[in-house]
Amino acid sequence: MKYFKVHLGYETSIRIDETELEKVISAQLTDGIAVLKEHTVKGNYISLVEPDYVRAMGWNEGYKPNSEDWGYINGRCGEYKGYIESIKNNIIARLEGRPVEETKKVVESGTKGIKSIGEVLDRL
Repeated sequence: MKYFKVHLGYETSIRIDETELEKVISAQLTDGIAVLKEHTVKGNYISLVEPDYVRAMGWNEGYKPNSEDWGYINGRCGEYKGYIESIKNNIIARLEGRPVEETKKVVESGTKGIKSIGEVLDRL
């Protein structure tokens, strides 16, 4: 499961998982409304959508990763590379009536075919 932070303005953010990402980005692009599991968000309030690496790593919500942690995150969270951009491109393609690329192909190319964290550990 992938996790993301949706920033609403300067100081407020909500946490979502990959099942709600498309709704949020679609609302942001169209100034629509995203009805999520725990929130309802108007698209024009969304300032940024980014990976929630802290949650993905299982750390506490307020934890601020240090430089050593970022090295660990970069090695373990490769599946996030290009994922948000791929979802955004798919939504734009749908709005313009173009064919939609498969998100899975983009994600697999970012992870080079790695399917589990065990495979990553085996390569170390």
